[in-house]
Amino acid sequence: MQDEKIDRIARYAERMPEVESDALHDGFVLWELTQRIREQGAELANQFGISRSRFLILQELFHEPGAAMTPADLAVGTRLARTSMTNCLHGLERKGYVVRAPNPRDRRSVLIRLTKEGEAFFTEHMPKHYHFISLIHRALEPEERATVIRALSKILDQLEAFSRDGVEPRHASPGAGHSPS
Repeated sequence: MQDEKIDRIARYAERMPEVESDALHDGFVLWELTQRIREQGAELANQFGISRSRFLILQELFHEPGAAMTPADLAVGTRLARTSMTNCLHGLERKGYVVRAPNPRDRRSVLIRLTKEGEAFFTEHMPKHYHFISLIHRALEPEERATVIRALSKILDQLEAFSRDGVEPRHASPGAGHSPS
């Protein structure tokens, strides 16, 4: 989203007393950053010959050595929709990167395990992926990164509260949503 568009959205939101337009503006900037990182990550994964979602699944399994996970647990760990998990797992299974096995604790579900081929694929491409992530954050000095992480942790806490308690709009007093001119 271009800066001008974000500014127009924030100015429009000034009419809404329950919306703090400065926070909305900053939220859209953060949203744009998040989308750009996701897009770049997807492009990188495509260079590896795999989708970003499938790469995230391999990463989740890789960092749980010897572990077998249910598709539902993988969906939670990767933050992917359960509905797309089946398709992703089929693709990974076709490539020989994962195998399905019956779940001995629940006959209605399966467990997903990383194969040697999946581990080899991930270890080949993981350094490029992690290098990409570190390059993004090298734009900031270590103290700046620490400040950003503290701030983002507060936002994550707020999102957890929304997940737990639901999103209830805060009704502000008239004029609270307006930024000073």
